[in-house]
Parts: sequence; C-alpha cells; structure tokens
Amino acid sequence: MTTLQVQMGKETCEILISSGILRDCGQQIGRAVRGRCAVVVTDSNCKTLFGDIVMQSLQEAGFSTAIIALPAGETTKSIPMLSTLYTVFANMGLSSVDVVVALGGGVIFDLAGMAAATYQAGLPMVAIPTTLVSQLSSPVGGKVSIDLPEGKNLVGLYYQPEMVLVDPALLSGISKNGISDGIAELVKYAATIDAALFEHLEHQKDLVLPDLIIRCLESKATFLETDLREQGARHLLNFGTTLGNAYERLNGFMSNSYGASLAAGMAQIAQIGVALGVTPDSVAQRLTSVLQRHNLPTKMDFSEQEVFKIALLDKKRYGGTFNLVLLRQFGQPIIHPVSSEHFLTLLHQL
Repeated sequence: MTTLQVQMGKETCEILISSGILRDCGQQIGRAVRGRCAVVVTDSNCKTLFGDIVMQSLQEAGFSTAIIALPAGETTKSIPMLSTLYTVFANMGLSSVDVVVALGGGVIFDLAGMAAATYQAGLPMVAIPTTLVSQLSSPVGGKVSIDLPEGKNLVGLYYQPEMVLVDPALLSGISKNGISDGIAELVKYAATIDAALFEHLEHQKDLVLPDLIIRCLESKATFLETDLREQGARHLLNFGTTLGNAYERLNGFMSNSYGASLAAGMAQIAQIGVALGVTPDSVAQRLTSVLQRHNLPTKMDFSEQEVFKIALLDKKRYGGTFNLVLLRQFGQPIIHPVSSEHFLTLLHQL
C-alpha cells in the first residue's frame, strides 16, 4: 500500500493506494470518522459493479448503511439531483459525524461532495474513485461542483475529503473510452508539471497505470499544498480546460466526451500559444503527436462564436481578460493574460 498525506491548510487528507483495498474500505473508513452511519452515493453502473462489496465491507466494520444509485453521466451533476441527496440525508437522519461515501467517477465525487459540504454545514466524506480520470485527480484537492445549463462546474466550493481510497484493480474492466479520458488527463499533468512523464507518454504505448496514478497524485499534491484555492500555482493545472470545458458543453456532456474535449482543448490552446509567440511550434507539434498516438482528437468543429460564448463563463476569465495557461516548454507553464477581444480573434484564426 502507498500512503500519501496531502496537507490542505489546516486539514489533512489521507490517500491510500492499493489493489484490492475496496474490500477493506469499511475498516479504513472506520479509522477516519467517528460516526457509524454511512450513506454510499454512486451511479447505476458502479452500484452494479461495486455496490455489494462496499456495502458488505461497511457493515462488517459496524456501520449502518444505505446506498443511493443515481443515473450515470454528467447530467446527474445538477441542482435537482443535489436536492434529491439532501432529501435522502434528511430522511435518514444523518448527523454531523456520519459519513458520505462517494463511489464513482468525477461526477459522483463532485455531486456527493457538494451535498456533504453543505448539508448540516458539512458531513465527513470519503472518496472511492472508480475511473482512471478520477483516480488520477478528481478527489484530491477538495474542489466539488455542479453544472448549470449554461456551463460546467459553475457552482462549487472547496471541501476536503477525510480519506481517498484508490484501488487500481477497479480499472481492469474499464472501457477504451474510459482509458482515453484518463490518458488525456495524464497528458495534461505531464505537459504542465512533469516533462519526463511527457517523454514517457511519447514513447510508451502500454502504460503501467498504478505507477502513473501514484506519480500524478504526488505531483498534484505538491501544487495543492501551496495553493489551496487556485490563486496561484494550482491555476496552471487548468491547461487546456478553457477550451476543453467549452467543447464538452457544446458536445452536450455526452458520455465519455471529457477526454476528447480536453485533448482538443490542449492541442488548440497550444496553437494559440504559438500564435502569441509563447509556445514553440515544436512543443505544439509534439503535444499534437502524443495525443494522436493515444487516439485522442486534436480539434473540434465548432465556430469561434459558439466557443467564445461559453468561454465567457470560464472561471479563469477576470473581467475583460482571459488568463490563458500556455506552455513555454513541457513542464514550464505560464499564465498569459489576453483581452476578450484578442481571445475571440485568436479563436477565429484557429
């Protein structure tokens, strides 16, 4: 077992990474919380695959349990579903020491985290990520959110889980699209904070996922401990998301569109970096090549007006300025401000 301690201000989040830890989740969660009532929030797919194992482990550890299975997909991350969780929590009589267990990918973590953070001013939460993307990043850093019809992650806050249990064995049956989503996330981290990892992705097609998960979590933890609320270095981890989130919204949050949208967003923002004289053309070409090597798209066919309208809601826009994350070199990201008018011109040039 690999154990990481992530210090977030005055709070510490323990991340345990071990194949097979799902079967011991009850014992591990019992160490982290005082209450002995646990509600598992998951989606219909994860309930079928992992629900019985988690519930049995919790019950063997002395928890009284309930499970809520929501529809799978990004559309679940909504105000109506958040209200549904509040109602279930109230009917169960959850107290402030009882625990919410988020079992699933980033959608479930974000929604369950929002509910845990705000119900009775905060319930303890434990995350059990089940997708490659979520095991690489989602539960680490305590950023939870829900979507609005106008855009992704527009309502959110920072709420640190008590514990994250990462079981790489859960990825054994993951779909090709699920792997592609995770590879896009790997490329993002490699391009921004781990140039050696980027070179590895350039030359290795068969990837050892458990090792890469540990490497990415360690890298992200380093950033998070110095910038809890995304006011400085953590902002650099948003490489590609200004366009990627817009593409995902324009794709209607289709299943497994995250990785494709992020990949295209990274490739296109690299081209903008070239146009601005910040990113060497060779860096943009290498980025495009590594995405294509792993069967990820490098552009999306939307008009600049469509993309710009959604990008105006991006959290990295301050007033009339977009703070773009661009690459000087791999492992050397910078924040480059451009005016809204200039950004629209750059989109048109793409």
